Amino acid sequence: MNESATELRRSLTSRLYPSLMVRQGYTSRNIPDDKLFEQIYWDRLKAKNEGDKVISDTYKLILNTTYGCMLNPYNDLYDPLMGRSVCVSGQLFLTDLVVGYLEQCETIRIINLNTDGVLFSIDDSELPKVHAVNAEWEARTGFMLEEDKVKKIVQKDVNNYVMVLMDGRVKTKGSYVTYGIAPAGAWNVNNDYVIVKKAIIDYFVKDKPVEETILSCNNIHEFQYIAKAGGKYSHVYHIVNGKKIQVQKVNRVYATSDWRMGTLYKVHAETGRPSKIGGLPANCIIDNKNELTIEAVDKDHYVQKAKKMIDDYLGIKPKRVNRRKVNQIKRELEALLEEEL
Repeated sequence: MNESATELRRSLTSRLYPSLMVRQGYTSRNIPDDKLFEQIYWDRLKAKNEGDKVISDTYKLILNTTYGCMLNPYNDLYDPLMGRSVCVSGQLFLTDLVVGYLEQCETIRIINLNTDGVLFSIDDSELPKVHAVNAEWEARTGFMLEEDKVKKIVQKDVNNYVMVLMDGRVKTKGSYVTYGIAPAGAWNVNNDYVIVKKAIIDYFVKDKPVEETILSCNNIHEFQYIAKAGGKYSHVYHIVNGKKIQVQKVNRVYATSDWRMGTLYKVHAETGRPSKIGGLPANCIIDNKNELTIEAVDKDHYVQKAKKMIDDYLGIKPKRVNRRKVNQIKRELEALLEEEL
């Protein structure tokens, strides 16, 4: 008698958000001609079916960016009602799919339910039931589902995970492990400390020590932080050897072991109050002209940052310092020094 095995599967909605925008009319009301968006949608589908990856990926970026722009208050396509309608409707359609799974499958366990798909474990003997639920849902809603076999997932929460598929592809989501152009579109780009994110992915996927990934990298741009001060700040200054040096409001900075180089501060235009630009190393060096070499970068800073982020990802809390014990030792040392004097 063959024993059933538990499998990890992901049911993924294909083109859910663009499909909702076309089928439900959830495009931005600021688009002069929403038929143009619909035409790009169908042209992208045609290109994908014909195997034209360049055209397909180009149109995909346009479609996803258009959705993202509806939630960006600084974009002419800003329309939060339509943007949220897409998101909420997508969640309701997926919830309906999950209800079907739970009603038909006894061994199913939902692991991750998000905006475009559901990850679950299930006894392989019940996979025919999953396929039947999928077929009924597709026929009723008009949406298409794709299915992935999942080898491994490391999940911080529903919006932060590293997933390895059976075919070797790696899917990531969340600020800890995502860099470059965001799936929501080209207006959202994140290239801060890319090497740290790559090290975290390598650690979870390949069981590779973060030191190995970071110390072997000599592409200096993967170590950069982008330090920005918004419109409500009048200027930025850098602490160098104890002095305030005014710099531009957007800077490319790197961690350095040079103690003379401090961090960056932004000054509020109305109150004149300075505050640190968040997330930067305590010791920074600015390089806006691409003149710095990798030797000036403190790679150990990035190693320690990666380790801290991994602990946070896994829910490992830092050890609490016993302040009472520390203060007791401090008093004892002070007493010894007084005796010496």
